[in-house]
Amino acid sequence: MNKETIKSALAAMPTGDLLEKLKHLLATIGYRSERTLELSGSVDDFIREFEALNLNTKTEQEFRDTAESVKLVFQFTSDEIADDLQQTLFEAASFDKGNTDSFLFCAVELKDNTYSRTKYAEF
Repeated sequence: MNKETIKSALAAMPTGDLLEKLKHLLATIGYRSERTLELSGSVDDFIREFEALNLNTKTEQEFRDTAESVKLVFQFTSDEIADDLQQTLFEAASFDKGNTDSFLFCAVELKDNTYSRTKYAEF
């Protein structure tokens, strides 16, 4: 990974398919996974799929008001970290909603073009 490759991937983000551009950017910095879950992209569907313990919070309402769409890029687990190509009997090769020891990378399209850093941190 080098600085110019990252700059190039970042520069390409505003054009084309956001999901594919984000996958490319993440691959550039070493994150790759085939674990994905096809969702419609609607904010409501995303919130229904990943329901919070406390529903209809101020944060959730703010997210609904701010986000245009949400897509799951992929799930990154210890399997990808270990870079082990062999699966064990109990490891899933696909998205595992119950795996809390993983990272979910999401692409969120926002309704407006400019936000403060504080606002981004709230997301």
